[in-house]
Amino acid sequence: MSCSDRNAYWNNETYPPDQAALNGALLPALLAYSVCGALASVFNIICILTFVTKKELREKYLFFAVLAFANLINTFFMCLAGTLRRKMIYSNQYMQLRSSFECLLQPGPHLQLPGGQLPAVVLLVIDIERLVAVYRPLFYKAYLNDRARIAIVGGCFGAAFISQLFGYLSSYMNRNTCVNAFCAVASTYGLSYSNYNSAIVILFPIIALILNIFTYFGAKRLGQHANMKKEFKMILVAIIITGVDVLLIACPNIVLFAAYNRLLSISGANMAYLYVFFCCNSAINLFVYIFLKRDFRNHLLMSISFGSLRPNFRVTGEITRNARLHSRRVAPSNGLNTKMPKPTVSSMPNILA
Repeated sequence: MSCSDRNAYWNNETYPPDQAALNGALLPALLAYSVCGALASVFNIICILTFVTKKELREKYLFFAVLAFANLINTFFMCLAGTLRRKMIYSNQYMQLRSSFECLLQPGPHLQLPGGQLPAVVLLVIDIERLVAVYRPLFYKAYLNDRARIAIVGGCFGAAFISQLFGYLSSYMNRNTCVNAFCAVASTYGLSYSNYNSAIVILFPIIALILNIFTYFGAKRLGQHANMKKEFKMILVAIIITGVDVLLIACPNIVLFAAYNRLLSISGANMAYLYVFFCCNSAINLFVYIFLKRDFRNHLLMSISFGSLRPNFRVTGEITRNARLHSRRVAPSNGLNTKMPKPTVSSMPNILA
């Protein structure tokens, strides 16, 4: 019997099931999907526009801009999934059956995989770059130029695309399996691929956090060098973003991994609320950039004010640069290599007077 044949009784007028009442506990969680996903999408769009609309930020924070784009895929999926699944509940289609391969007719499964895997890959790349910048600064300056960064970004998208193709293949191999119409990852792509997806989403941020901790202590040990002082704040931004990602994505996914493999019993509503955490981390990233990156903050405020704050930022920057230049000129010497200034014509006494 096909999945559509098993759904025949759902369309029987003599027995219309009221799925809105049966799945009432899911409705608030799915509403949180839509609201949190929409808000987090706005925050990610703000990050992307701030990064890409200024050449200096676009070159300096390329990986962070790509991370915001990857998070946008995830948050847009959350908004879309919450809206469509609420509609399915009210139209009595949420618990209908369809094959795993038929789930690909929905837009959600195409966004869910790259929305989960691509941010994890980019986050790991960010922390590896910081590690190389601290422990191999000469190699970093010689080889990790703008062209190399663009190539690395292309590799991240290529890896996510290949992983997506394997997901489609897994879904096709499980095409005779009947699943619920809301089409979660395990339902669409099979349990084996779902476990692979969980491994990426869980392990990559944890590995990135460990690397970032090593990078942090290395930069702190070498903090007396001018280059390390420049890298230190970038490392601090990366370690905060990675820590939030581990807390709000890796940890909930551990619970979901245990639930999908029947190692832990958890209700559907509680599982739905765990997915809401996936939106929160990317929304927090915007505020991390605002508080820790002055150039990002200044450009964002200038963009919001339509350029009216540009003179203030220019004056502030000129005052800061002039103050630093003046401090270098009048810096006291140690008294050992003090040289008297050469006399000039204006400073010599006028012997003819």
